Amino acid sequence: MMSSEKLLIPSRSCVLTFVILILLLVMMMGTANASLEKLLERQDFTTSSSNPTTPEEEEEPEENLTLTAVPRDGEVELYWSLSENKSEEMEVDYYNITRDEEPIIRLNVSKTSHSYLDERVDNWVEYTYQVEAVGQEINGSERINVTSNRASATPESYWWIWPALTINIVGLGYVVYYFYKNKDKMFFGD
Repeated sequence: MMSSEKLLIPSRSCVLTFVILILLLVMMMGTANASLEKLLERQDFTTSSSNPTTPEEEEEPEENLTLTAVPRDGEVELYWSLSENKSEEMEVDYYNITRDEEPIIRLNVSKTSHSYLDERVDNWVEYTYQVEAVGQEINGSERINVTSNRASATPESYWWIWPALTINIVGLGYVVYYFYKNKDKMFFGD
């Protein structure tokens, strides 16, 4: 007994187009999820606290020189400030900045406003910075060195998200257009 209804079987191009559509959607969701997870891992999007302390480091007195590291795309911006007590006690001649315990620059006080932009970094690599203020006592001739806390930062780049999303949206648009244009040819009957 034959039925008068036609059995619709998708053509190869229909199946291939559908598979491409599914792959594009999976890629778009994966891109968005990976980016969202990475952003959610960092609550305030910057790292300004020092590394986790060991019991010996917990006994250190209040910081006389406070350092903050702010990660950006391909760079890390450092900000520091002397405590009010230390700024009244000493006149700073220069600052030594170290990255991962290696010296990277010596800044004269006249050339800086208590900040430095480190552009020689790679994205997705964690760097640890420390600043040392070197100067003299205001009421004496004794040399004073004040070392800051350690601040870590991981520069990150999300430039690739927008091209990936654009490619996925254009691809999805093509697939929808293809289905619409070939809607009569997509299926064939007995």
